[in-house]
Amino acid sequence: PKVHMGACFSKVFNGCPLRIHCTASWIHPETRDQHILIGAEEGIYDLNLNELHETAMDQLYPRRTVWLYVIKDVLMSLSGKTPQLYRHDLPALHSKQSHRFSLHMNRIPERLVPRKFALTTRVPDTKGCTRCCVGRNP
Repeated sequence: PKVHMGACFSKVFNGCPLRIHCTASWIHPETRDQHILIGAEEGIYDLNLNELHETAMDQLYPRRTVWLYVIKDVLMSLSGKTPQLYRHDLPALHSKQSHRFSLHMNRIPERLVPRKFALTTRVPDTKGCTRCCVGRNP
């Protein structure tokens, strides 16, 4: 018999303390792993569907998130106490997560990295934004 997709998630999120606002899915371009990105009161979390047996979610971003959208390996989010639009580089965030236990010698602090190389950047003039809409041109 076929199992409905939600059946496995009731076990994954049973007793989970997160207050979830939104979700998005993304496929990692190198590993082809499917990820569920979860926007919650506590931040943005990642659940790798190919590693459900580990029952662990990684926090990608620590601020309150109320909206998520993925387009071409870029995650757009409305995050913060006063929501503002952010752009996150998903492959770079995941490589940072996989190297988080390495030594931090000769590492440049995040705030000193030029904006074009930053993993997460704020979109200017979006402070206080409460809704976002995505449009595609043909």
